[in-house]
Amino acid sequence: MAIITRAAAEVRQSSLRLFTTCLRVRDLAIKGFYQIEKLDPSGNGKGFQRLLNAGRAKKLADYLLDAYSEGDAFLPTSVFLATNKNIVLNAESNTITFDTDQVGPFNVVDGQHRIAGLIAAAEKNPDLLDFEIPVNIAVELNDISQMCHFLIVNTTQHSVDEGVEQQIVARLTSMLEIEEMPTIPNWIRRQVEKGEDSRALSIVDFLNNDKDSPWYQKIRMATEEKDSDQTINQKSFVKSLKRYVLNPSNPLAEASYEKNRPKMLANYWKAIIQLLVDENSLKSSVIYKTTGVELTCPRKTLPVEAGVLS
Repeated sequence: MAIITRAAAEVRQSSLRLFTTCLRVRDLAIKGFYQIEKLDPSGNGKGFQRLLNAGRAKKLADYLLDAYSEGDAFLPTSVFLATNKNIVLNAESNTITFDTDQVGPFNVVDGQHRIAGLIAAAEKNPDLLDFEIPVNIAVELNDISQMCHFLIVNTTQHSVDEGVEQQIVARLTSMLEIEEMPTIPNWIRRQVEKGEDSRALSIVDFLNNDKDSPWYQKIRMATEEKDSDQTINQKSFVKSLKRYVLNPSNPLAEASYEKNRPKMLANYWKAIIQLLVDENSLKSSVIYKTTGVELTCPRKTLPVEAGVLS
């Protein structure tokens, strides 16, 4: 247990209530102080974050160690933390006090690489434990709202990997009926309501996880590190499916094919590979790359009744 008291200002933005304050690295390093929810590549997880880029965190740690030794280390960009619990402002002293066991662990909505870099640097130079960083803490923010705010911050202020965006939009599509979903930008809401990302990801998940699929374990999902057997990323595959297969002019986009569409497409690509790819060059074939998907993705001219799609 740790009791933390910090000077803070309360900020209200529509229904969002947050505290602008600062924390020391030693606060961030408290066991259980924060967590970073990550996307589950299977689509069954509850998280919304992208994988930590260890190289990016190390680069920041190296900078902090060098700059701190010279007396000019600075990191002015604020970290965005969130909790579904409440924190009360002491209006007389303009401070907040909270018990990390009761309020935490905080979710890191934005700033995971900064936190990782700071903690890594402090492990090498304990003086950095007292280094302060600006922090915005959102309170009484449920998991769905945290996911939405992550998407808003990372698509309107700086970019997030498009594959991660597809995963989040797909997850939000399944949450449309939940009343507490906050207001999100219209262009994001249109994506959510159309449901294309959700439908495309269900196809990709099937193709990548069904052992009889020609794409089995060949698609790198948004939060996976690439391995030697993966030939295409989720982002590119989803974009192609949305452009061609889920296009309203394609008969395959009809709702009646929703259940069988992934299997139909798996059969289709099996036939394509049997016809066009020599067994000796199967692994390196362009069919398994983005260009191949773009060229072979079934267009509106392909008869749905064709044998390979049954």
